[in-house]
Amino acid sequence: AHTNLKELVGWGLLRIIVRRGERKEFFEAEKDVWKIFTIILRERQRREIDPALELLRDCHRDTEDLQGADAEAFRKQIRELEQFVSFARNVGGNVGKLSYGPAMKLAAKILG
Repeated sequence: AHTNLKELVGWGLLRIIVRRGERKEFFEAEKDVWKIFTIILRERQRREIDPALELLRDCHRDTEDLQGADAEAFRKQIRELEQFVSFARNVGGNVGKLSYGPAMKLAAKILG
């Protein structure tokens, strides 16, 4: 459990609170829901999306020399997936830069 708490501190979702006369560590959670969302978005991108995008790019590069219709179809599929993941990453990054009010207005406009 302590390792998980330290991980959340590393993400910025928890803060360590020092209390005079106490040897135990106390933690305080982030309370701003929008800030929690943007922190999780940023960390998931860094830990999951970015490595997946790099893997897709490597896969595309590593198959450039392969010949034939199957190889070309595979590269096309990888290229389309790379473009989609890159687009989704950019959207997430831009949404994460917005404050709560403008983000909600944008979501309302998009979702109708």
